[in-house]
Amino acid sequence: MDLIVKIAQIIRIDDKMSEIRVLDESDVMWFTQIFTNKFKWLREGQTVKIKNAYVNQTIHRTRFFSMSYASNILTLPSYSKIAMSMIIN
Repeated sequence: MDLIVKIAQIIRIDDKMSEIRVLDESDVMWFTQIFTNKFKWLREGQTVKIKNAYVNQTIHRTRFFSMSYASNILTLPSYSKIAMSMIIN
């Protein structure tokens, strides 16, 4: 599935992995882990489209989704209607 979310927080785990916390359109926080080197341009507050994400049922953590190595994250311009409609409270 493809997601459109706003990055609320980026937590660096180690040199290879980071955890990002994102908000969806209903202001529900979701969690995932990303490769730090692949997505080093991500910043908190950006609205992004995450392609090929899936909800991971094997992790005993609520609202956690995973991405495969082939998944991609695209930045949406801050002046787009979608980005302006997603405001972090």
